[in-house]
Amino acid sequence: MELREIDPSKLPEEIADFAPIGCMDCGFEGYIPRKLFLVKPEVTNEKEYAELRLLLKNKFGYNSFSECHCELGMIVSVSKCPKCGSESIFKDF
Repeated sequence: MELREIDPSKLPEEIADFAPIGCMDCGFEGYIPRKLFLVKPEVTNEKEYAELRLLLKNKFGYNSFSECHCELGMIVSVSKCPKCGSESIFKDF
């Protein structure tokens, strides 16, 4: 499995605009950075999801992610609150 970081400008607008808004743990509502990764090959079963979770944790330090699909393939989004470090991040358009 390969993860390649992708710039939001390369994605369809409806995906690029779905971004972190606030932290659900501490209430922070300022800028929350995110990383977007293209996953190849696409994940199709629980074993592959487990591999993806492990890869994101070991290589990038993230325990959770959200996913979407577009013509490029499977995209995962990860973010942490810059104030408290939580990954419980509310995302919206």
